[in-house]
Amino acid sequence: MKLILILFSALLSACSFTATYPENWGAIDQNRACDSIIGKYKNQGEHYFEGKQYQRNISYIVQPKDKQDHSVIRSFEVATHQTGLYELIIGNNTEGFNPINIALECENGSLNISKDTHFTGHEPGAMVLGVESNSFFLFGTVNGNLILKTENSAAGLLLLVIPVAGATESWYKFERI
Repeated sequence: MKLILILFSALLSACSFTATYPENWGAIDQNRACDSIIGKYKNQGEHYFEGKQYQRNISYIVQPKDKQDHSVIRSFEVATHQTGLYELIIGNNTEGFNPINIALECENGSLNISKDTHFTGHEPGAMVLGVESNSFFLFGTVNGNLILKTENSAAGLLLLVIPVAGATESWYKFERI
């Protein structure tokens, strides 16, 4: 009986959400090189969730704990350095905003960001000990827009006994300027 209760608890402690890519955004161009993604884009992009459209800023998506006002940023840039490395530049030349620069890795025609963050367990009174992983993938579309795919997953132990896990996948579209 204990084994059945443990297995049932473990099954109930995991969840997952995977969004489908909106077909009306234009096909992701699988044949393009990372250099085709270089350019300037509007900071405010589209996000669909359960059939409804929302506006989201890329600056907030990739840096949600940044306390700056993300609504003042009008655009962001995907650029390269002289060294050939790629970079996401957010808030450059925006008065009152400290710029955010994030290194990108080119892989199979997309630019990627991976972040692993320990999210809890070290604070007094924490109920969950775990780790969170966030990955971001930038793709170009055949019509020149930028697509951001986010993959977030977390796993840990609730009260150091019950395993918990979750995963989400979301899509965002940003127009080229």
